[in-house]
Amino acid sequence: MPAEIANTAVFVASSRMPSVAHAASLSRIASRVSSCPIASINRPIPPAVDQVCRKALARDPSARWHTAAELGAAIEEIYSETVHDTNPGSRSGSRGLAGGRLVLERDDPSDLRLRRSDIDAFERSLRRRRVILLGITAAIATGAIVAAAVLLSREIPTLREEREPNDDVSQANRIAPGTPVLGYLGKRHSATEPDRDVYLVQWPAGSRRVVTVTVSGLPNIDINLSVNDGDGLHGATVDETGVGAGEALHRREIDGPIVVTVGESLGRDQKLPIENVSDAYKVTVTEEKLVGETEPNTSDADANPLELTQELRGYLDARIDVDQLRWTGADGDYNVIVRADGVPLTWRLADGKLRTPGSAKVSLKRGDLIRLERADRVGSGTLPGRDVMWSIVVMPGQ
Repeated sequence: MPAEIANTAVFVASSRMPSVAHAASLSRIASRVSSCPIASINRPIPPAVDQVCRKALARDPSARWHTAAELGAAIEEIYSETVHDTNPGSRSGSRGLAGGRLVLERDDPSDLRLRRSDIDAFERSLRRRRVILLGITAAIATGAIVAAAVLLSREIPTLREEREPNDDVSQANRIAPGTPVLGYLGKRHSATEPDRDVYLVQWPAGSRRVVTVTVSGLPNIDINLSVNDGDGLHGATVDETGVGAGEALHRREIDGPIVVTVGESLGRDQKLPIENVSDAYKVTVTEEKLVGETEPNTSDADANPLELTQELRGYLDARIDVDQLRWTGADGDYNVIVRADGVPLTWRLADGKLRTPGSAKVSLKRGDLIRLERADRVGSGTLPGRDVMWSIVVMPGQ
């Protein structure tokens, strides 16, 4: 650094001097330099630097420094006084002789350069900012993941009124059990396909339940009702009443979600589906107690168990509905009591003999089937006793 100061001072001094293009000799140049101080041309130059330059350029050789080491010592002393006093943390430059020449090592710090501590502080601030930025990014990413998890795990709210489109299982409206839901059979799908509304009760898979599903009627439409399992493929459909009346499916045993479909049945002479956007039907899914008859129980394999002295109750809510019960008690003579107030019911054993409600003494063997069915299976129109329960109980014989 001292060498730079000396060279700069000489350059400034020589470059700012009046033109010497016509100078004849070095003595004339030296005379001009000595008679024109550098400080008078470049006022920021300290007087000590001006003195060093003037002594180095003195006309009389004896007035100059005799060795380069003396000149270097003078320059370093001036540098120490003018620069190091304003930068206490700096260290003085070192010097040495190499090949007879003065070698001055450059000092790293100066008042014109950032100190190392400043650079370290700046780098630390950059690292802190990087850490903070990474932390904020991680927090945002974590928050986004948590929010996504909450949204995915959050249950879809159930509805109290139908929302279109809901024409198939993939678009089914979620509803809650025990809550009536209003719906409309409005715009038809085509000239031959009426509107239908699909609903879903999202019970968890593997949860066994017994439910009753009902739908009220519409004044100008013959409504039909279907109840299926979660995939919408297996279940039952009822269409027993006519225009203006509702439908019901009682005590259906299900496993997991249940899909309910409300649609329109076209009459024999009806050409176009009816659109009714003014009158609302009401569909309700009700969870029943597990005790009692459960549908389906039409086949031998699905027959409900019948125990001694345990009353069993159920419904015949379709003309072709058949309820089969399997005797689980011991072989013997028993008194079977059947009640069906308001329901046209008949029942029979393996002997095929038709019996009506009341009390009957019969012989039962373990595993025997008792078959209950409607007496008006071949009828039409209103279905009497659809919502009335029958009951049966087996008592010890007298």
